[in-house]
Amino acid sequence: MNPLLVELGICRYFAVELAINEMTHRALTELRQYLANSTQALLEGLRHAGESDRAFRHSQVDAAMRFCSKVFGPEYVALLGKAAEVAAAAEPKAVRA
Repeated sequence: MNPLLVELGICRYFAVELAINEMTHRALTELRQYLANSTQALLEGLRHAGESDRAFRHSQVDAAMRFCSKVFGPEYVALLGKAAEVAAAAEPKAVRA
């Protein structure tokens, strides 16, 4: 796991004692927003990926799920995993010329 994410989690836990509550809250909010938006884009990429690109897209979603597990918790990751299964099962749409 990324040491900076671990450090952010520790700082969040001790924010009051360290007097960094606002800074930690802002950083965590920005990280959550970034991860939520990025995972949606990754799921769309997986949904529309061709056979040659599908394994790479799936590995990106798996990496995003590992990050999200530390930030959002197991319930969010379970839901994200189900969305990834649906996206992976989708037939890629043909590109119109």
